[in-house]
Amino acid sequence: LDEFNTIKVCTGYRLNGGETTVFPLDAGEVEKLEPIYREFPGWNRSTRDISQFEELPEEARNYIHSIEEYIGVNFTIISTGPKRNESIVR
Repeated sequence: LDEFNTIKVCTGYRLNGGETTVFPLDAGEVEKLEPIYREFPGWNRSTRDISQFEELPEEARNYIHSIEEYIGVNFTIISTGPKRNESIVR
């Protein structure tokens, strides 16, 4: 996500004039969905090799906190690269 100007997170769907957070099982309904997005500012700099949460760009920390709040769970591991040692353990 380091290179995005804006990060969009789907928080629900518009369907048949209403809103829902439940993804429909009916294929015909899926075609009618309009996603509802919450947008976050990107940070446009590398987070690779960062090992402490406090060292992440403020925008990245805000993004993570917002997702944690939305799902009601705090992340304990945040990957900053593809290798096992490229992680933040909180």
